[in-house]
Amino acid sequence: MKRRRGRGAGREGEGEFRRRSLSAAVQLAINNVTKERGVIFNSISQSDAINEAADLSKYTFHEALNPHMTSGAVGRYAFAKFGKKVAFLTADYAYGHEMVRGFLEVGKEFNIENLGDIRHPLGTTDFSTLLPRLQALKPDILCISNFGRDQQIALKQATDFGIKKSIQIIAPLLSHASRVAAGPQAFEGVVGGCSFYWGIEDKFASTKAFNDAFRKMYDGKLPTDYGALGYGGVRTVLEAVKGAGSVETNKVVAALEALKYDYYKGPQYYRKCDHQSVQSVLVIKSKSKDMKNESDVFEVLSTEEPNEKYLRTCEALGHKS
Repeated sequence: MKRRRGRGAGREGEGEFRRRSLSAAVQLAINNVTKERGVIFNSISQSDAINEAADLSKYTFHEALNPHMTSGAVGRYAFAKFGKKVAFLTADYAYGHEMVRGFLEVGKEFNIENLGDIRHPLGTTDFSTLLPRLQALKPDILCISNFGRDQQIALKQATDFGIKKSIQIIAPLLSHASRVAAGPQAFEGVVGGCSFYWGIEDKFASTKAFNDAFRKMYDGKLPTDYGALGYGGVRTVLEAVKGAGSVETNKVVAALEALKYDYYKGPQYYRKCDHQSVQSVLVIKSKSKDMKNESDVFEVLSTEEPNEKYLRTCEALGHKS
């Protein structure tokens, strides 16, 4: 969502807001600009850094999950069920680093054994030298902490190498778009996390209403995880403007901080110290059969309900009490 009032808009509460970007790096760059200009920015990209005192401003809000929340939920599920010996294939940039940090942190609760972390550059297309090294470590769990095309290729090649026969593959984040693009075989049986799945409409009236509206607008299609995030990121700002009765920046910020909402996935609210949306995390498994429709690509295994205990503390983020 964007509103402009010329080059100087946003200063001294003049009322400008942004909500864009899926790249963690891009969101931090946008955030630097919006902080300087006094512009509200509600991000829908995963990042731990954006909640930290060094990057946060009173204008920054984070509708998305962050890596600590995502990897924490998946780790608590996986380490309790699949074993303690864990190996990592990690994208060598902030997304991968932050996800692995989260897995290792939650792993302390389960006394996991880190067998090794092999890192790869963004845009890798051949994992044939890396996967056998990880397979030779004989882990119970292989955690593939990358995203997008990297994840699709890595999972296809892991399937080809037969890794799934003896090792449970997990990923911190699974997206509907990647699953559809790569096909059912590559993702079959992989366990991961997400912020939204249309299938929870049986649990929440807000999900059912959102799905129905989406179906009506898009010829019967169902919303994806990031489709829902985009909606949530805009809807929260819109509702804050309505609640404030104004587009004045400081009034909208205060309304966002006070917002208790359930627009598409159950209850949420923004934590005061870091403006992180406290929300549920779904643990899901990719499937290829018993599908109700073309969008029925995941099974929800577990739901970690909204709870601030699953977030890094305000003090750990550098915020003063």
